[in-house]
Amino acid sequence: MNLQQFISGLHATLIRYIIFSGIYWTLVELMRNKMAGGTEYRKIRKSNFDLLVDNALPGLVGGVTSSLITSPIDTVKTRIQTKSLVYTSMNAELLKIYQKEGLTGWFLGWKLRIMKSASHSVLYLVLF
Repeated sequence: MNLQQFISGLHATLIRYIIFSGIYWTLVELMRNKMAGGTEYRKIRKSNFDLLVDNALPGLVGGVTSSLITSPIDTVKTRIQTKSLVYTSMNAELLKIYQKEGLTGWFLGWKLRIMKSASHSVLYLVLF
């Protein structure tokens, strides 16, 4: 394996990760603040169950929403990494997939992606 093969899909991965993280953390913090009733309420000692819900629910919503929105980019990334696509640019590849397969092509594998992302997002916020 040479360096080119090793880093294939890096550009698409970085684009997806930046967009995913921006959406995810924005939603998580908005939901946490809304659920907690502001920052003063967050300082009050809560039960373990309340803390679990205050972290799990925003993590779930943030993970699912971010995964759905970034699914087309993740499809391009996956196809680059499996060598079923020769990468030129993100826009060009998204257009190619859309022309050949329609919108369903952008969202192939969305169920597994959401299950993975949602579970990871919930566990991340609950455990850390």
